[in-house]
Amino acid sequence: MVDVNQSSNEKNEKNEKTKESINGSFLSSVIKFVFWLVISSALLWNWDGFWQTDIKSLNKVQKNFFPSKYSEEQLKVSRITRNNNLIDDIRKRLERAENRANGKIEKARGERDQALSELEASKSELNRYLEKENTKCRYYDTSLRMIDHLTNKYSEDELKRTLSCTSAECEKILHYRQEATAICD
Repeated sequence: MVDVNQSSNEKNEKNEKTKESINGSFLSSVIKFVFWLVISSALLWNWDGFWQTDIKSLNKVQKNFFPSKYSEEQLKVSRITRNNNLIDDIRKRLERAENRANGKIEKARGERDQALSELEASKSELNRYLEKENTKCRYYDTSLRMIDHLTNKYSEDELKRTLSCTSAECEKILHYRQEATAICD
C-alpha cells in the first residue's frame, strides 16, 4: 500500500505542479498581454495619424469614446492649417518684397551706371577745359615776358607811347606785376 500511496502522492504532486505551471504560465501570458496592450494604447494615443485619420468608423469611435482628445487633436489640425496659411502668406509677402527690392536695386544700378558715365564725360570735359586754360596761361605768361623785355628795352615814356592801354587790365599788367602773374598760378 505504501507503494500505491507513494505513486498516488507522486501523481498528486505532479498534478499540482502542472496546475501551478499552467497558472503561472497563464498569469505570465496575461501580464505580457496587458503590458503590450498598454504600450500599444499609449503609442496609438500619442500618434497623430491615429487621430487625424479619414476612416469614418474610426472617427465616430474617437468622437464617441474620447471626445476631449478628439477635439484637442482637431484643434491641432486647425492650428497647423492656419499656421501653414500664415507661412504661405508670409512667403508671398517676402517674395513680393524681394521683387520690389530687386527692382529698386536694378534701377539704382542703372542710375549708378548713368552717373558714372556722366562723371567720366564731365572728367574728360574738365580735362579739355584745363588743357585749354593751361594753353591760355602759357600764352599769357609768354606775353608777360615779352612785356618785361619791352620794359627793359624802352624807358617808361617810350613804353607809354608805344603801348597805349585802354583797359584796367592793361594797366594792371604794366604796373601790378604780381596780380598779373597770380592769375595763372
